[in-house]
Amino acid sequence: MENTPCPAGLRSESGNLTVGADDRLYLSWIDLPEHAFMFSTWTGNGWSDPRTIYREPDLLANWTDLPGMTASSDGTLFAAWQILGPGAGPMDKPRHGSIIQIATSRDAGRTWSAAVAPHALGRSSQHAFASWSPVSAHEAALIWLDGDEGWAGSKGMTLRFARVRSDGTFTPETVIDERVCDCCPTDLRGMDDGSLLALYRDRSEAEIRDIALARYDGTRWEAGCVLHADGWKIAGCPVNGPRLDVQGERVALAWFTTDARDSAHVRVAFSDDAGRTIGEPIEIAGGHPLGQVDIALLPNGDAWVSWVEGFSTLAKLHLRRVKPSGEMEPVIVVAQVATSRTLPRMARWKDDLFLVWTEMVAAQGRVAESSRVLTARFH
Repeated sequence: MENTPCPAGLRSESGNLTVGADDRLYLSWIDLPEHAFMFSTWTGNGWSDPRTIYREPDLLANWTDLPGMTASSDGTLFAAWQILGPGAGPMDKPRHGSIIQIATSRDAGRTWSAAVAPHALGRSSQHAFASWSPVSAHEAALIWLDGDEGWAGSKGMTLRFARVRSDGTFTPETVIDERVCDCCPTDLRGMDDGSLLALYRDRSEAEIRDIALARYDGTRWEAGCVLHADGWKIAGCPVNGPRLDVQGERVALAWFTTDARDSAHVRVAFSDDAGRTIGEPIEIAGGHPLGQVDIALLPNGDAWVSWVEGFSTLAKLHLRRVKPSGEMEPVIVVAQVATSRTLPRMARWKDDLFLVWTEMVAAQGRVAESSRVLTARFH
């Protein structure tokens, strides 16, 4: 493992990685002192000088809900982040909502289009946990969790979708699933045939919160199907989302769950038919996994899986290679992490595997802690 000097400074968080359709690797993060959403590009030898996507005091920093970006094949950059909502809800139930903002850049991030919300406005509900995937040379797809239906008295959080064009305009939002877990991150990947796979934590009427996969065929979304009947019943959101990666028709999926005995599990499953059928889950982690998983699929069908494991401040970021057959290599411990401030992310770019996480450090020699985004590369 090689620690790569990270352009994010002290008091940074929400590090994220993505490989765009332009075959570039992007690192994004939030600079807390500057109230800025920033990004950098991997040059092959290091990270480029950072550029700013958005800088305003209303920028919402939430370590469980990472702002992110992607790029279409023509080099257009697409970015999404959150700002604070307009304030209170009903007089007897004050709430503070959040608004998703999206913008595009056609000059490598030097300038950005005006920020707009891809969803309806007017309520102070939560709009969060957005995920991107490029879908054409000039478009990217976006999914997010939307709480507006909850304000109307229906089932609660919905999972929604829109297509965003390179000029910053977008299609009307559509509903993928009418009842999903409230605060678990989502994931989205485009397939070679133009279809999309959306991965998220479902929520049944009985409060079973297992992982579901939905497919978009280019015109409509099919109903989401539960990957595996884990049976995790919890009357609250575990804030622990699933992840997937694709290579051609191959799909690899990773998620965290518990069972009827409250035993925690990190599980991985594979598909060789674009997610139409999913293999049996493979148990990845022993000990005391806390989840916050990610997965990166290799050209030969193997996958690298990352997760956080341990207790409180003694938690560590783990990494393991697994084959579709279930054969696994030994666990690699990457770093010690703070369970309350980090959501590690991973991406494969060419022959290297990149990771990003948040470390808690003493602030200028004092006992008080501050956060700092770090990156590493595995050859």
